[in-house]
Amino acid sequence: METTPNQALRPQGALVERCPSCAGRVFVDDLTCLRCGAELVFDPDAGRFSGASPYCIWRLDRRCNWAGQAATTGACAACAGLWVTDAAAGRPDLTATYAAAVRRTLRRLGEAYGIDPERAAPPLRFELDLSHDGHPVTIGHANGVVTLDVAEADTVQLEIQRRTLGEPYRTPVGHVRHESGHWVWAAMVEPDTGEQERFRALFGDERVDYAAALAAHYDRPDDGWWRSSFVSHYAAAHPWEDFAESVAHVLHLDDVLHTAAVGGLLDPSLTTPEAAFDDRYRCWTDLTIELNEMARAMGGDDLYPFAPPPPAVDKMRLADDALRRLGSRS
Repeated sequence: METTPNQALRPQGALVERCPSCAGRVFVDDLTCLRCGAELVFDPDAGRFSGASPYCIWRLDRRCNWAGQAATTGACAACAGLWVTDAAAGRPDLTATYAAAVRRTLRRLGEAYGIDPERAAPPLRFELDLSHDGHPVTIGHANGVVTLDVAEADTVQLEIQRRTLGEPYRTPVGHVRHESGHWVWAAMVEPDTGEQERFRALFGDERVDYAAALAAHYDRPDDGWWRSSFVSHYAAAHPWEDFAESVAHVLHLDDVLHTAAVGGLLDPSLTTPEAAFDDRYRCWTDLTIELNEMARAMGGDDLYPFAPPPPAVDKMRLADDALRRLGSRS
């Protein structure tokens, strides 16, 4: 039976993260099986690892384990939509970290929500640049293109940015998910009057001056005032940022639940496209409480150091619905 593009991108069961040679457990970014040493190639169309698929041409430089495509001169579906500046190309170690975050995000958009970024308007693209003296990189989204600064894959630079901007949980994968949230707004909410009304009822009016709102955000100290209504301090800066943060947290939720299901830690039915958001969120809450305690047991920081209030959960529910609606239109 033929499958639609959306169906092909959805999970094929709880054992998708298995080595095709020995059936041992493998992980999202693995290039080889730790158990038998077999080369691994992820086929996004089939939703599983294969040892027979052609390699992406960026397998070495970007540590990409996806299958290459003849139509894109050998690049995989993720790398074909990834623009890398000369400056970023000079630091393949940093670029590879962001390329992996892009692949992870694209995979969950497809598997969990049936979203094909190529079929959306605008299609989703990523540009990786590297900030350096005299060349600051503006991270953001515009017309379907997400620009990211690979300098933040360096742990020292990332910590500097965290302290400078007052964003202690800033990470490369979080950046990709957040900026993808802006793309979801542009592709799903902005073109539809009905979606705009639903959005404004929860998030507020995005037509307020964006630059002025961000300036006010960075001028105001984080005194915790936002905790009663927002998922993070940055979400309180502007309705667009609130929506992007909500999408990012929904994608955090989805990926963690999927990983736990593949590892046999919870019921795989909670990770299917049919699973209700409220059921997934309850499971997510229970799981992150335990994961946070495990991190503390090792002397580390909480895995998920957030406690979203009810209004923020409502926004996450709408973000989840927007992702589902976008998938149905892809």
